[in-house]
Amino acid sequence: MTPVSGTVTGTASGHGTNAWNEETGTFETTCPPNGNFVRLEDSAGREHVFLHLHTVGVEVGDTVTAFQQIGTANNSGNSRGDHLHYTIWRNSSRQQALDPEGLLAACE
Repeated sequence: MTPVSGTVTGTASGHGTNAWNEETGTFETTCPPNGNFVRLEDSAGREHVFLHLHTVGVEVGDTVTAFQQIGTANNSGNSRGDHLHYTIWRNSSRQQALDPEGLLAACE
């Protein structure tokens, strides 16, 4: 679920997980490194990015509301286990990542 309302600005789906090569200590590059993902922009212009999803349940241009399910977390792209990689950028230039702690605390 997304902790904020916003507009979906990017998605990717249909990707599996790259195999980890123990011998070389690298991922094989058959899938994009970020795997399945959703990007959305909130009303303050911040970009929220959710990476390594199993499924994506929204499309570019969709308007989503806080606490709406946008996909399911899992393990896609360059990932060695189930997790959600969540980043908040100050804006779409992706120059400055923000600490999500305050935003997520407000969601409790």
